[in-house]
Amino acid sequence: VLTVEHPQFIPRIVQFVERLKGRDGVVTINLSLKPGLKLTGLVVDTQERPIPAAQVDATAAHLPEEPVCIQFEQSATCDANGKFTLTGMDARPHSIKVQASGYSPKQMDAVDPAKPLVAPMKIVLLPGSEVTGHVFKEDGSPAAGLRLILKMDKIKHRDMTQTGSDGAFRFTGVPQGAASLMAFHAFEQNIVVPCDALNIRVQPARELVVEL
Repeated sequence: VLTVEHPQFIPRIVQFVERLKGRDGVVTINLSLKPGLKLTGLVVDTQERPIPAAQVDATAAHLPEEPVCIQFEQSATCDANGKFTLTGMDARPHSIKVQASGYSPKQMDAVDPAKPLVAPMKIVLLPGSEVTGHVFKEDGSPAAGLRLILKMDKIKHRDMTQTGSDGAFRFTGVPQGAASLMAFHAFEQNIVVPCDALNIRVQPARELVVEL
């Protein structure tokens, strides 16, 4: 599969490139790209203040004729006035995710840039919560350098961090609601955000015996 992308144009896919016949070992492909659509908007907080540097990511829905492994994405960063412009978009539904430091991320599905908006898109981000605490080993010493994952499956939120030398960790911009905090092969704990600081002890390692 060959993909051709440009920030201002609708991407194209060429499938089964290996089946194309060339001349003297060279395959020539001529393609024309159509100008893409634009989606503009504004990201603000609950006080209607613009949020500079907010990250806006758009993921296009798959079309039936497209390989599942191909995913087209466009990204934009809000300017000092909280404004953003996504370019090179196709006339199909998109999933829009907006993130900013200190705020809960927001996701909107089935946004079609081809459909005219009654008013400019305004995205309001809610203040995010912090999830902090310490992780300790079985003997009570700090579990340093432990990779932690915080997941909220219902809203498709996922974040990662690492414990410091004192076992401390900190997640910011966490949405409110049920979450799972885990470290592979160490522990998994269900929490509800917002929550008090957590003190977590690593679970004893389990011995696996395989008889042949």
